[in-house]
Amino acid sequence: MEYGVEDWLCGDIEESENGRMGRKREYNDEIREYKSKNLETERRRREKLSTRLLMLRSLMNKATIIDDATTYIKELQSKVESLTQELHQMEATYSDEKTVKNVDEVEVAEDINKWEIQAYYSLNLRGVRLAQIDTNKLWVKIIIENKRGSFKKLMEGMNILGFELLDTNLIKTKGALFIEGCMQVTLGKGADGERLSVHQIKKYLQDIISEK
Repeated sequence: MEYGVEDWLCGDIEESENGRMGRKREYNDEIREYKSKNLETERRRREKLSTRLLMLRSLMNKATIIDDATTYIKELQSKVESLTQELHQMEATYSDEKTVKNVDEVEVAEDINKWEIQAYYSLNLRGVRLAQIDTNKLWVKIIIENKRGSFKKLMEGMNILGFELLDTNLIKTKGALFIEGCMQVTLGKGADGERLSVHQIKKYLQDIISEK
């Protein structure tokens, strides 16, 4: 089969055009590939920047929180010191007031006892009060006339009956003598040999203080 010059030229033109179009396509592909790489790099760069910004914000928030917490702790420590000082002052004041109060209470109690004794004596209520503590022990309160020899007479009469006063407390007022303490019954038996009752012991003591 024979080809003419015209056919050859047409073939060269087609090949030339095809070659140019191929190179153009290759060039366009390279451009697209180049653009794709740039976009990916830019995306990664932005992601890194965003991550770093978030980290920076997080660090700034933590620093602020730590600073606020430190300030708050210092304020609390200052309040604790202030309250501790106030507490020490209150304890010292309370201790002083308690000491004064105890002294006042003792004085008031003594005044009440003296007033009570004087009232009893003024009403001629000289007498005896007893309370059973143990088998041979009683708690006794006795009010007698405060005159020379009255207490000695009471002790002598109690010794005869076998009564012994222990831990005695004496309070003297105008005209009256108050005797309080624990009484040990060493004998404590009546004529029939039976143990004396509280009522019998009280009667014996009343007889002693009533004797002129």
